[in-house]
Amino acid sequence: MTSRILSLLFVLLLTLTGLGQNRVLATSQGYELTTQDLQPVVQLLSFLIQGELTPQEIRSLQQEAVIEFRSGPVELMQSFAEIRAAVQTVVSKNDPLILGDFRQQLIGEFYKTSQSDPQQASAFLRILNQRAPVVAYDAHTGVALTQQDLVACLGYLRQLSVEDGDQVSDQDVMDAAKQVITGFSKIDPETQKMLASGTILVSLYDSNIQKLSSQQKTQLTSHYRQTVGGPPTAIRTRGPEPSAFDKLSRSGLENHAVMMKSLEDVGGSTQYWSAVKKP
Repeated sequence: MTSRILSLLFVLLLTLTGLGQNRVLATSQGYELTTQDLQPVVQLLSFLIQGELTPQEIRSLQQEAVIEFRSGPVELMQSFAEIRAAVQTVVSKNDPLILGDFRQQLIGEFYKTSQSDPQQASAFLRILNQRAPVVAYDAHTGVALTQQDLVACLGYLRQLSVEDGDQVSDQDVMDAAKQVITGFSKIDPETQKMLASGTILVSLYDSNIQKLSSQQKTQLTSHYRQTVGGPPTAIRTRGPEPSAFDKLSRSGLENHAVMMKSLEDVGGSTQYWSAVKKP
């Protein structure tokens, strides 16, 4: 994997999503709160929900920030700086799986926080819960699975099955989704994390597939099947595995690395892992 890998989060760090021209929102104790100061918060939330915030959602964040700023400007500005530093540290790794792990850890922590006192949830948590609703949570591992990631990861598993010569019906996918939700705590922790990073996996896969010619796509399938070599490994679970989920996951999330290596080899370039172009 090259050092040039980019992600949606990296793009968000380079753009000022939805904030417009920098302007002063409030002043307190000799400090100013500007829309630029809120940039890391908006970017982080956009990354977690895997989409842009609406103007109304941004205003909600701004209004709440103004209230907090007026009572403690130094503390709020320090928290913004810590968010920016944490995000930049993760982005510097240039690895989409690290980004996915970072994202699922935060969503799990935020979900746990919001459940402890739903009535006191901040604007940040309310938006996160509305735009990325959690459909399954394992209190033991702390992994929360959002609706978007479930749909994305099952779709990715379905595509791996297609590449492996198998066909999965829509009903199988629907049944698997129900079984993942009800049996999430029985799934192997590492697989839980992969499922919770579904949107990252799909973004990486789709961005690379779009670059392939018809001939390269044929080569990709051949390379992938040859590399997997025989019956693929099924997902590990801590208990009996649901039949529909088992059928969908016969290629196994463990074969994700095989698919990424096949994409790199077929692409024939050290830059082939780039998930998103720099703006």
